[in-house]
Amino acid sequence: MAIGPFDFGLSSTLNVWAIWILPFIAALIIPGVAKISKRATGGVAVAFALASAISAATLLPLALNNQEIHNQVPWISSIGLKAGILADPLAILMANVVGWISFLIFVYSTGYMKGDKDITRFWVWMTFFVGSMQLIVLSDNFLQLFFGWEGVGLASYALVGFWYRDKKKDHVGTEGRTVLGIMEYYSPTHSGIKAFIMTKVGDIMMLAGMFLIFAFAGTFGFRELTQHTEWATA
Repeated sequence: MAIGPFDFGLSSTLNVWAIWILPFIAALIIPGVAKISKRATGGVAVAFALASAISAATLLPLALNNQEIHNQVPWISSIGLKAGILADPLAILMANVVGWISFLIFVYSTGYMKGDKDITRFWVWMTFFVGSMQLIVLSDNFLQLFFGWEGVGLASYALVGFWYRDKKKDHVGTEGRTVLGIMEYYSPTHSGIKAFIMTKVGDIMMLAGMFLIFAFAGTFGFRELTQHTEWATA
């Protein structure tokens, strides 16, 4: 763990891990909660979103003191890769932006989605989305970040096409409108597939760049890449 002159202790390190792990825990337990009460799933999602946002808020003193937390655990030993979190001032700020805006969206959604028969699926993907977003923000290496990126893409596909029965009231755009000859009126499933395909094109390029860096530098870690730059200048 790397921190500045003031030791904020183990609790701060655990809070960084909690920011992205808590939403994933919510995604896992919500289906079980739904078997008892579907109405309770919204409360569980909001509670975990709030806990994640509060965890992020506890780190603001570090950002104000221009400090960071870098903590790692073993992951893929064959290539010496560790899973880790890197909470520097920018990451802490972004974690708070994601956490608190997500919490407010969750609170709003409890009313907006009230009575939807697929509410359990909605909350599973919403919490999964937030966990993936926070994983992107707080990862300390490219490979872990990529898992978060893919999680966001998968959740986006599931949420954009959430009303997959394609009722006319759920379509997006104006019927008959085109831009440069391209139709600008989509059903939910069409929109979801379009979003999925577009992100996959970017994913391929991102993955290629990651492994090119690894081939030259021998690491995916952000700290290692910035501290030892010979791989980029040789």
